[in-house]
Amino acid sequence: MNDELEVCLTFEAAVQAAIDMENIIYINYLEALRIVKGQAAREILHEAATAKLAHKHKLSRPASTAV
Repeated sequence: MNDELEVCLTFEAAVQAAIDMENIIYINYLEALRIVKGQAAREILHEAATAKLAHKHKLSRPASTAV
């Protein structure tokens, strides 16, 4: 049985879905930062969270200016 769904999104919907995914991942990194005690691990998580936030902002730019 194939559990994959076929989804057809407009460009705007696809960009919004990507923004939503980036936001969820960013929040997960922040939650992990609250748990992790090791300094090296915290630095890696902080760097990853910052990168996700940058991705979200890059994706948001075209969506908000394409009116």
